[in-house]
Amino acid sequence: MIRMRELNGYESLLSRIQEKRARIAVLGQGYIGLPLALLLCEAGYHVVGFDINVELIENLTKGRTKFSEPGVEDLIKKCLLSGRYFPESKAEEALKNKDVYIVAVQTPIKPNSKPDLRYLLSALNLILPWIKERYLPVLLVIESTIPPKTMEEIILPLLEREGFFVGEDIFLAYCPERAMPGRLLRELMEADRIIGVIDESSGKLAASLYSSFTRGSVRITHARTAELVKLVENSYRDLNIAFANAIALICEALGVDVNEVRALANLHPRVNILRPGIGVGGSCLTKDPYFLLSSVSNNNVNLSLIWAARKLNEKLPKHAARIITNAIKSRGKSPEESLIAILGITYKGNVRDYRNSPVLELIHELKDEGFRITVYDPLVEEMPEELGEICNSLEEAVRGVDCVVVGAEHPMFLRMDLDEVRALCRENPIFFDGKHVFERKSVEKSGFEYLSVGCPTNVIEILKEIVEHHIYEP
Repeated sequence: MIRMRELNGYESLLSRIQEKRARIAVLGQGYIGLPLALLLCEAGYHVVGFDINVELIENLTKGRTKFSEPGVEDLIKKCLLSGRYFPESKAEEALKNKDVYIVAVQTPIKPNSKPDLRYLLSALNLILPWIKERYLPVLLVIESTIPPKTMEEIILPLLEREGFFVGEDIFLAYCPERAMPGRLLRELMEADRIIGVIDESSGKLAASLYSSFTRGSVRITHARTAELVKLVENSYRDLNIAFANAIALICEALGVDVNEVRALANLHPRVNILRPGIGVGGSCLTKDPYFLLSSVSNNNVNLSLIWAARKLNEKLPKHAARIITNAIKSRGKSPEESLIAILGITYKGNVRDYRNSPVLELIHELKDEGFRITVYDPLVEEMPEELGEICNSLEEAVRGVDCVVVGAEHPMFLRMDLDEVRALCRENPIFFDGKHVFERKSVEKSGFEYLSVGCPTNVIEILKEIVEHHIYEP
């Protein structure tokens, strides 16, 4: 077994963290690892940002990034100039002789919806040989999302098999990110942080580190609790979105406009139904419910509610494609002779992240039907060519199309002149509002047929007129 012989190793490491003398390696320079490394650098630490993606590291070294996050690119340049941030793709240069290791690599799901921890385990196996070389104890923090009991049943045994004493040689903590794309830096600095540990000393060390840049509170709990909380947060959001989508499907079946139902239901002080749409995207909401389900798969716990919500959200892109297809076919046009413009492929507005975006699945379904597709997203620099004809302007994308689909609520799309867009389209065009961000009346006034999930064309007109013109205001 490996034992660190320095007396008061914990106090020494705590002192180095508090005095900003601790040298830090952040493994993974993606959506969480990069901003985390930059914030630690700005707080005064020397930080190496390690990633096996050589091109990514080369771009960071030059102060460039593909992230659209506000403030990130400016902070990269500032940290590079400070001489305290070092992007690195070589393991020895990045991982040797460090006091703190933070793992922020991806943890996706397998095709069978089970957690895939191979990147996390690979990162740990890369770190451990360098920790063995040190005479001093280190702090190891896991930022990657993991299923409950991963710290206790996978990471802790791995460290012990390698001869480490957790709480003496290695201080171990789990600190899941709680930030939303589009405002990563702000939320990483301002949101409350949860630190999960197995021993008290690890919690104090991690709390001291994160308090250096976090203005929110830092709460220490058991590792298993922290693992569960992260998954509960995103599963809660997925469930709420699924409920909104379920109401939209009900409205379609009954010939009622979901926007009116939602607006009226939300007048109740304890009701807040979200906007429905074409599904859920991103790296967290699409996988965390599966992580939650897998954690109790052998405990005979019935979680059909969470499972059904996830599956419903996954089916929405196909449902949206069916709405569009039926509308075009009802006009006597075949998919092969029809053209559809997709405006925005990211999973949410004003971000460049299109990972697991439902828009990609919608495009896939439409192409399978035989439609020709034009795609325009000014926030995405490198777009997969298989999506369709990639356009460089809104005008190019919508010229001569039979249907305009708003896939992402980017500000430039919300501000577009619907009359001008309509003028560029073919006769009797369809406007499919994938995010429920346009007023139906305005779209129809411009000459489009308005469609969306939960907005059937057969809504009883007399009911619409009553709602629009006969609202009783005391």
